[in-house]
Amino acid sequence: MAKAVRIRKVLGGGMRQVGILAAAGLYALDHQVAKLADDHKHAKNIAAIINTVGQNRFVVSQVDSNLVIVWVDPSITSPSAVLAQLATGHSTQVRALGFTSTEFRLAFHSNISHQMAEAANQKVAQVIQT
Repeated sequence: MAKAVRIRKVLGGGMRQVGILAAAGLYALDHQVAKLADDHKHAKNIAAIINTVGQNRFVVSQVDSNLVIVWVDPSITSPSAVLAQLATGHSTQVRALGFTSTEFRLAFHSNISHQMAEAANQKVAQVIQT
């Protein structure tokens, strides 16, 4: 019996809630596609700031979407130390994820306004300058 249940799930039989996922996808196509350009613009802006202020200690190679992968010079600091500094503060906190032992990832999405992106730009510049 256990083998039959496993085979059913492997073949897609365990996808009872797939309609909910499809509805989210349809909503995104109808309402969020126009906002993708803003997310990409925010990502390119913060990448430019990181490359300028970071002075080869923090480097973004390429930005093709709303994701920004930042390389951190391991002789200076670690991504986890940078993430901790970004997450502190009363007025602006920037949430990011560790990506590798020398990189962290920033992501922009439709709920981030132009003002929020500007505040994130300033916070990142402040953190990587020190």
